[in-house]
Amino acid sequence: MIAFPEMEMYPLSSEPEKSFDGSDTSPPLPDVTPLAGFLRVGHTGQTKLEALHAAGRFPYRRVVFDAAHLPKQLSLLKLLKASGCEVVLDPNFAEMATEGRFRSAVGRLAWANQERPWRPNDFGPGRNATS
Repeated sequence: MIAFPEMEMYPLSSEPEKSFDGSDTSPPLPDVTPLAGFLRVGHTGQTKLEALHAAGRFPYRRVVFDAAHLPKQLSLLKLLKASGCEVVLDPNFAEMATEGRFRSAVGRLAWANQERPWRPNDFGPGRNATS
């Protein structure tokens, strides 16, 4: 039998444990901030998202933009930022290390290696040193 001590701390019952005198003996639950959901803006559809926002039907407060498609989506980014949305930029760095994605718009980003996908030895000691 496997013992799970944390299960004893927070019983599955939603009813608080009561002592013999009727007082609540269950441990206090920790204060927890709910997880935040993010909408990842795809490479198309920004016009539809702008229309939803204009109609007051854009329910998201946090959005992620793909750097490779940002030039076409700047108006949406500015609109959402101005309305108080949290905006995150995905720099597509992992994609820059794969042959297939490197040949897409990702390979044209300013921080991409212009000749080939990134390799682990591109990031060794002294690689950022200037002569």
